[in-house]
Amino acid sequence: MIRTDRARIRPTRGERLRILALVLAALVGAVLCLASVGALDPGRAGPAGPGPALWRLMAGALGTFVALRFNLGRFGWPRLRGWARMAGGVLLVTLFAPVVAGTLVLPLYGTMFGPLALVLTLIRRPALALLWFGVLVAAHLLLQDYRRERDTIFFAPAARAGRR
Repeated sequence: MIRTDRARIRPTRGERLRILALVLAALVGAVLCLASVGALDPGRAGPAGPGPALWRLMAGALGTFVALRFNLGRFGWPRLRGWARMAGGVLLVTLFAPVVAGTLVLPLYGTMFGPLALVLTLIRRPALALLWFGVLVAAHLLLQDYRRERDTIFFAPAARAGRR
């Protein structure tokens, strides 16, 4: 009898940490999007019901997820050069996450004013700024395991020993 059970393929520790980094950033992006909506016009920021607030949360999460996903190549690298690459990645994620989220919240004006709303929110609420940049640094640290795993796959042990 031939057995047709498929082997269960589970993600490695580095892959799980990569997913965790994306999810954490998306959650913080969702909260930040909700807070940023009131940055431009605090008087009318309150939604009429749960629908608009839920949509803003989803847009913020999706915008941050997409922006970080496209810039993952800049995170997780070792040494000082890796931290410099991460700084560029933080800048790009901070620029493009509100563009994507703003486009989803308010298609034309949100695209233009999303980054402005984010900057105003980060200036007015330093705790949110600390949370935002903290989660991006945490993503960098979480992705270091992923980079180490990838090194063991694509580089021979002798080549790794020569690099150190």
